[in-house]
Amino acid sequence: MNAHLAVRTGEKMVAMGSQPKGGAGVDSDRELMLEDARSISQGLWRMVRFAQGAAESLDGRIEEAVEVRAVLARLQALSAEISEELDAYQQLHARYRGTPD
Repeated sequence: MNAHLAVRTGEKMVAMGSQPKGGAGVDSDRELMLEDARSISQGLWRMVRFAQGAAESLDGRIEEAVEVRAVLARLQALSAEISEELDAYQQLHARYRGTPD
């Protein structure tokens, strides 16, 4: 193993090549690999939780957007109705103006 190769474990750096040859170094390397595997696993689970939170937030925003779209559709329909009623009122008012008293 490269003498300059180091593995980060928590807050300390351990040079893997500086381990004594024999059983103690092998056990230590295995422990480091297990720590790395646990750390990677924890990081992946953290990413899953963040992704799930983001997906739930996005679902909520989509639901809000659907509701807003429905409200806008209702407003547009009301606007068309009001516009028609206003046109009818203006036409009626114009007829009364046009006839002498």
